[in-house]
Amino acid sequence: MIRKILAASLLALLGNHAALADTWYVNVDTSALSGQSGWLDFQFNPADAFAPAASATIMSFSSTGLLQPMPTFSGDVSGSLDGTLTLGNSQDFNDWLQGVTFGTAISFRVDINEPIPNASGSGTAFSSPVPEPDVAASLLAGLGLVGFAVRRRAA
Repeated sequence: MIRKILAASLLALLGNHAALADTWYVNVDTSALSGQSGWLDFQFNPADAFAPAASATIMSFSSTGLLQPMPTFSGDVSGSLDGTLTLGNSQDFNDWLQGVTFGTAISFRVDINEPIPNASGSGTAFSSPVPEPDVAASLLAGLGLVGFAVRRRAA
């Protein structure tokens, strides 16, 4: 009975997630560009026609610079940098272009929302161990000591 309750609880917990969200916090030091005019260009485009529907949401945008009025946008884009800017991938080209006079810093949060593959989906991941520099040095030192010991015994 306990196994059935545990299995039902796990299914209820794991079965109700419709989307997967990844969050990045972006901080850009623009002090080298301070006072200069330029552009912020946010794009979220599908890789191909078979890409699953997804969206990127930009929030908590702050800048020590000055945003220019009248940004241009095309495709599946809604909102603004003052609040929440959402870029979907339903079009071939989804773009938000904003003029800016740079200050010393720009920061914002990006949430990428994409559907979780259904149960019939599959994938493969590969991982290759890469030795750290200290591991290689330890290995060489150990082999050197073994060689020294063998040479000493032979003498």
